[in-house]
Amino acid sequence: MEEEGSYWKTSITYVEKNKILVRGYRIEDLMENLSYGETFYLIFKGELPNRKWKKILDALLIAGCDHSLFCPSVAAARYVASGGVGLQNAIASGVNALGKYHGGAIEGAMKFFYILKEEIKKEGRMEEAVKEFVLKYLKKEGRVPGFGHKLHTDKDPRVLKLFQIAQECGLKGEYLEIARNVEKALAEIKGRKLPLNIDGAMAAVACELGFDWRMGRAIFVLSRGLGIAAHSYEEIVNGRPFKEVPLKQIRYVGPKERGLPIHRRDEK
Repeated sequence: MEEEGSYWKTSITYVEKNKILVRGYRIEDLMENLSYGETFYLIFKGELPNRKWKKILDALLIAGCDHSLFCPSVAAARYVASGGVGLQNAIASGVNALGKYHGGAIEGAMKFFYILKEEIKKEGRMEEAVKEFVLKYLKKEGRVPGFGHKLHTDKDPRVLKLFQIAQECGLKGEYLEIARNVEKALAEIKGRKLPLNIDGAMAAVACELGFDWRMGRAIFVLSRGLGIAAHSYEEIVNGRPFKEVPLKQIRYVGPKERGLPIHRRDEK
């Protein structure tokens, strides 16, 4: 029976004097026996993961932990840190820079993979179903999330290792196979290779682990947040204050210099 006056509800954590329960388990037991990845699974899914999944859960969270200043999130965090803010402000600025084009592709790719799997079930043939679905998706959306990379245009070492660990941990591999078939279909349709990137690989593994697609951004935030925090700290401790954009990198495209109209000058 609901207590009178109750407002918030949660099935995640229970706290009282001298006691903390996470999904019903004592926090001290989790501290002693679970890895961060396993705890991540427990908190979001509500139950303990298969013990064989320990390595892949940790690898999933490590895979996207950092990519240097190449990405908007780290650049934003360091830029803000150079203004003299606190560490948490710089970290928050970096996290807030994650969005549709940086960090958001995991969510989109997970949703894409889940829908595609249902289409494959209907069609019964993997390659045909994938190619047909990819063609329709490209026509509607323009691009498939989780494929292609500005820097890693051939193969991404993170993708290869993540898939290897997933297989070693006994995951079925259904979504890994789907991802590779999408990669193949895109190459045939586009006439050039659009390799599976780290977002797509993390998405495929997350689908294998049964995570809801709406958790995609959380997975990336928890992964990249580590790198954002480290870069923020480095900038605060060792960086030059007040980073600015060099004037030579700024191209002005507004009107040429002009005088204010006479009638504007005379107005009081």
